[in-house]
Parts: sequence; structure tokens; C-alpha cells
Amino acid sequence: MKMRLLYDGDGVGDERRMNLLLKNVIKFAMSKDTIDQSVMETLLQRLLGQLSLIEYNMMKTQQTQTMNHVEASNYSNLEQQIIEGIEETRGIIEATKIELEEAKVIRKNKLEYDEIGKKIYEMASREASQARIKEIEAEKAQLRRKEVEIEQKLAVRREQFSVIIKSIHDLQELIFSEDGVSYLCDDEENEPEVIALDLSQE
Repeated sequence: MKMRLLYDGDGVGDERRMNLLLKNVIKFAMSKDTIDQSVMETLLQRLLGQLSLIEYNMMKTQQTQTMNHVEASNYSNLEQQIIEGIEETRGIIEATKIELEEAKVIRKNKLEYDEIGKKIYEMASREASQARIKEIEAEKAQLRRKEVEIEQKLAVRREQFSVIIKSIHDLQELIFSEDGVSYLCDDEENEPEVIALDLSQE
């Protein structure tokens, strides 16, 4: 079976050709002394033709084998290129993912900047703010001056009120001394008692 598979080759009749060649060689060797020269020449040419055909098939098989090795090498290189392309594509995808995340952050920041810009645009300008600050400072200074004036008036009123209170006290003492305030002594407690006379009954 092993020899048959080796002879058969690609399964295109190599085994039959080898067997036929072997039979013709044996027939040629055994009958070379019994046949004439012309028949022997014919058999020889037939053997050479069969041998050429077998050599041709052998060379074709070798070429096919060489081509198969070349194609296998090409397929191996193509496979390696495909693997490298897949790895490169994966790297591009990962880099694209990172760029996408960065783009999302940039877009989010841009939206926030636009929102802040709208709020700033709605606010007063720098010149208007400075003018308003100056107005507030002027009002503040005016209020301070009014406060100082009020404090000065309040101090004057306090002094005047103190003078009035002192005058009232002096007047009361004068009235009490003129209208008969008497001091009696309590013998049991030995403490002086002030008795004010009721001038309305007199």
C-alpha cells in the first residue's frame, strides 16, 4: 500500500504508468534475443517515451510542490501581515478611544465656558462696575459725614442735657433749703430721717 501511494503520486495514473513501464522493461529484457532489430527499436522508443512521460510528470510534481511551498510561505507572510495589521488597528482603536474621551472633556469644558461667558455677558461691564463702585464710595463718604455731624449734634445735646439736669438738681436743692427741709433724729435707731414739707397744704 505504501509503495502504491508513493507510485500513485497525485492520483493521476502514475502507478499505472510505473507498472506499465516495469512490464515493458521486463518484456524488453526477456525478448531482446528472440525478436528482430526493428521490433526491438520500436520497444526501445516506446520505453523511452514512457520514461519521458514519467519524468515530465515527476518534474511537474516537483514544480507543483515548489509552488505549494512558495504559496505556503506567501500565506504565512500574509498571515503575519494580517496579524500585524490587526494589532495596528487595535492600537489605532485604543488611540481613537483616548482621543474621543479627550474630545468629550474638551466639549464639556467648552459648554461650561459658553455658559460662564453668557453669565459674564449678562453682567455689567467693567466701566459700569467701576462707575457704580465710585457712586457707592461717594454715598458711603456722604453717610460718614452725616454720621459725624449727627454724632457732633448728639454730643452737644448731651452736654446741654447734662447742664439742664445739673440746673434742675441745683434748683431742687435751693427749693428744699428755702422751703424748710427738716432733719429729725430717731432715738431708737439713731439714724437721721429727711422729712419734706408738703407746700401744697400751706
